[in-house]
Amino acid sequence: MQIINFDKSYTKKLYEFIKNAKPHGYIDWIFEYDFFKNSINFKKNDPSKSLILIFSDQSKKLISGYCLIENKIGLGYSQLNLFLRDENYSNITQIINFLKKNSKITTQNIILASNSKEKTLTKYLRECNWKEVRKFYKLEKILPVNLNIKINEKFNIVKLEEKYSKELTDLQNSAFRDHWGYEKNIPEEIREEILKKHNLFFIHRSKDNSILGYIWIKQTQKSTSKIN
Repeated sequence: MQIINFDKSYTKKLYEFIKNAKPHGYIDWIFEYDFFKNSINFKKNDPSKSLILIFSDQSKKLISGYCLIENKIGLGYSQLNLFLRDENYSNITQIINFLKKNSKITTQNIILASNSKEKTLTKYLRECNWKEVRKFYKLEKILPVNLNIKINEKFNIVKLEEKYSKELTDLQNSAFRDHWGYEKNIPEEIREEILKKHNLFFIHRSKDNSILGYIWIKQTQKSTSKIN
């Protein structure tokens, strides 16, 4: 097994690898190439996120696995999104040792996210005395073509602009303060998201202009939108 730090020259290969992989981990990968490319283009000198590639032979031509690392410093743990095509999970210890040795993991605690369909991985982790800490749910709904929605006249919907970044940041931090795994945002981060083309933000305001709530839509594919 060969492990290397991700290099941009492997972007297309990694895209195809994940696209054809079995359901795994916690990430809803978006299979539009430009979107995917931007999502793994982490900021330089940012230790909170990193990516490694795994190969089964010396040639390093065919990817056999990958691991995305997110160090949640404020929450005290590092979260791994891992996939191994051969499902040889006895290699997990070697992978984690590589991550620690190369300072990819910067916390004491590690969370390895597994999909409900990854029965072999879940079984292996239990046998190795990993402790379950949280169950994730994903809800999906297909909307009818002739959907007719009536908006309550008591409030109006305003599309967010860059100037609302501070207001949205305060609202989101307040709403998700006690949510498991949530890290506090700063206005600069939210401003960056508002400016991205695939993101749509709407704030719901009452007649007295007070905020009732907000919706964040990631509009990436013609038939798919992700709502927060």
